[in-house]
Amino acid sequence: MTPDRIALEKVKSLLETITAVTKAFYERLISGQISEAKKTFPSIGEQLGILNSCLSKYWEVYQKYDLLGDLQSAKNSMLTAMLMLKGKLDAEEGLSEEEFARDPETYKALLIDAFKELVDQIINTATAEIEKVKNAIASLQPKAPSESFIPRDVTSTEHPDYAAMKNSAPDFKKAVIETEQKIREYPHTEDLHGLIQTGNWINYRHAHMPKRYGDFRIVYLWNKGDKELIYRIIGRHQDLGIN
Repeated sequence: MTPDRIALEKVKSLLETITAVTKAFYERLISGQISEAKKTFPSIGEQLGILNSCLSKYWEVYQKYDLLGDLQSAKNSMLTAMLMLKGKLDAEEGLSEEEFARDPETYKALLIDAFKELVDQIINTATAEIEKVKNAIASLQPKAPSESFIPRDVTSTEHPDYAAMKNSAPDFKKAVIETEQKIREYPHTEDLHGLIQTGNWINYRHAHMPKRYGDFRIVYLWNKGDKELIYRIIGRHQDLGIN
């Protein structure tokens, strides 16, 4: 994986984590899980701190793809919203699960009114930056190679999500390896794969696994310049959001 891709994937993952943690905090809060919400909240600040370090470490890459200014502005916006959320959360120090349970509808409405706008600010800001980073990542994707096979000296890497699914069961692993061999030999045969043109895996390819596994696909990237196969994820096409 190239240094540019590493930097872009890193910041995308951080933004996705910030989104997920913020959603988890808010959902727990308005459902009356006050203690759990308060335990979750510091993770937002921790992830923003990691994001700040990431921007400092890889700033040249983000500047190269015209992302640095937007990412810094987004980080500042999310940090401001997080600090305002902390003030509101501190103001609710006396609120407990027991108190919430006495009148859940009223407390839920009050909490939504107090917290939703700032929560949305963090989530919407992060989501907008994720899309920009995805576009930058897409620009790294190699065009479909014209050769009919992948050279034998190719290297391959597996994302942790891919490796976990691959090794979930011995028979399934055998089928995955069988499909990987077909990918290495004939990555462009129409009955094996297709180029993904929409969704989260745009410009990746997906290879059909043996029919006994139904609609499972292997999502992979062939990086022609580095002679590298990147196996990204395994799943059913409807779950992956591809055709």
